[in-house]
Amino acid sequence: MILPAILIVFAVMVWLMIKNAEAPTPAQIKKMAAAGTFYPADAQTLNQNLEKYLNEAEKVALTNPLRILVAPHAGIIYSGRTAAAAYKLLMESKIEKIILVGPSHYFQFAQAAMIAGGSWETPLGNLEIDGELAKKILDPEEKIIEDASVFEKEHSLETQTIFLKKILPNVKIVPILLSVPSEELISALAYKIALNMNEKTLLVISTDLSHYPNYETANKVDLATIEGFLSGDKNRFEQTTAQTTSAKNPGVETLACGYEPLRVALKVAQLLKLDPPKLLKYENSGDVTGDKNRVVGYGAIAIEGTSIKFVTPILSDQAKKEALLIAKQTLRDFVQYKRLPGEIKVTSSELADPLGAFITLRNAGDLRGCIGEFSPAKPLYKVIQEKTVAAASADPRFNPVRADELDKLALEISVMTPRQRIYDWKQINPETDGVVVINKNKSGTYLPQVAKETGWKLEELLTHLCREKAGLADNCYLDKATEIYTYQAQVFE
Repeated sequence: MILPAILIVFAVMVWLMIKNAEAPTPAQIKKMAAAGTFYPADAQTLNQNLEKYLNEAEKVALTNPLRILVAPHAGIIYSGRTAAAAYKLLMESKIEKIILVGPSHYFQFAQAAMIAGGSWETPLGNLEIDGELAKKILDPEEKIIEDASVFEKEHSLETQTIFLKKILPNVKIVPILLSVPSEELISALAYKIALNMNEKTLLVISTDLSHYPNYETANKVDLATIEGFLSGDKNRFEQTTAQTTSAKNPGVETLACGYEPLRVALKVAQLLKLDPPKLLKYENSGDVTGDKNRVVGYGAIAIEGTSIKFVTPILSDQAKKEALLIAKQTLRDFVQYKRLPGEIKVTSSELADPLGAFITLRNAGDLRGCIGEFSPAKPLYKVIQEKTVAAASADPRFNPVRADELDKLALEISVMTPRQRIYDWKQINPETDGVVVINKNKSGTYLPQVAKETGWKLEELLTHLCREKAGLADNCYLDKATEIYTYQAQVFE
């Protein structure tokens, strides 16, 4: 009798272990850190305060749908009036998802930190964090990482969530913090956000303006900062933003603390071809308290747009020239010395964007190598370097480039737009579109310039693509199992 009893006990223990393993882990909850200091911790009091600010705020009429909103994050007794001017626009809104980007005040880090799941606590109830959308933005290779630890004491997003819970109680959020990002990270994050926005998604940027100058100085420098942002030009904003910490007045900072998130916003607006920003309200704490000796500035800004359509930026002539120099130097150093050039510091901001590119090499007009990449998780200048090496050494159709050929080679760069899936091959415009066909584990592409160079009509182009590049049947483009994508390219040499 002892053995059966032991077996029964063992079976129960195994069952309990399996049951516990299957039990869902409690969802992570981002606890409140600023309740009781930046805003009332009591739900009823907070609700009354928010209603007061929202009722008193003037709703500014917009021409097109709201896409990006900028709001302050100081204690609501100081910045609540300005924040309400921004959030008033969300009354009766059908927005379902909010991407929140704000600055870190307590930690310094070079990544974009996210919370990618669970919920966010507020006195009015929790907000769900959209894990599905967060995973589409996460990209550790581009330093967009999950790190909840830097959010623990941070208030810059928390003061936004109380307004969101009040106005859009069922909205889902994706919280992101920035500290000291590189230009590459700003571009990568903006691309990830822009590619994942739709008609029911809003980007919210959290920032205060100048910190602790006198009232007159704050008005002057804040309006200069705002004017730079309202230009809608990221480069102009960066050039005109007052980044002046006065040595004569220690502790006085006239740079917007959300400077980096504001740069992301302008990059997203550029990628989506949004309207110029519109100022909703500006004031500083002196307007609220009457103390005009040491003030903090607050601004509410809206960016509208007729539709959400990702548009790859056009490279400037300077960027094209710099890209060609990088490619040619990379080609020469690799072929002659089997090495890559030393550290490259690009001066054209477009070359930091995560864009795909193809490198084409020709000798006396004949193809000598062509290799590229569509959706990189790295800056364009690095893609150009890597694909220049690959075109010279790894195109299976050709032997590696020799040193004695270098002076004869012509180098062409094609910078790619993101691929778009199409479901009817007749939609392809061979004069402007590059084409990709994919069927199971086989794929091939022709750049947009191929049809022009060969004189092929659309069906000829697709037949050659299926047979010669993808290794598929001539009419693979008619097969329902074949995926077809189009893209455009900026081509220069």
